[in-house]
Amino acid sequence: MKANKPVIDGITFGSDKEALIYHEFKVNPDIQILHFHPKFVLQEKFLRYEKTIRAINYTADFIVAMNEREWVVEVKSIWTIKKTDYPLRRKLFLYTHPRVRFWEIIFDGKKRTDVVW
Repeated sequence: MKANKPVIDGITFGSDKEALIYHEFKVNPDIQILHFHPKFVLQEKFLRYEKTIRAINYTADFIVAMNEREWVVEVKSIWTIKKTDYPLRRKLFLYTHPRVRFWEIIFDGKKRTDVVW
């Protein structure tokens, strides 16, 4: 199942929900969007028996500033959390970036749950 990729203000979003959160952040004077789709290295590439093993990367949806703090924000559907490798990447991110504040916005149908890690 491919997600719709809406484009707003020249920015391509991974889903309608991510675009919805972008609009929510954009109109909120207490939230400043600092980066779109920031990339984090979870494990560097390495050599094994002369073969290069690719790095493991994680791309979040946003980095925002709120209440004088920076947050990495991830917008997900409950389906994505249950049916992809996202939970593993989240665990690796939390382990490799322990001081980074992480805000997960999860949509289950029309219900929204915000989780702060």
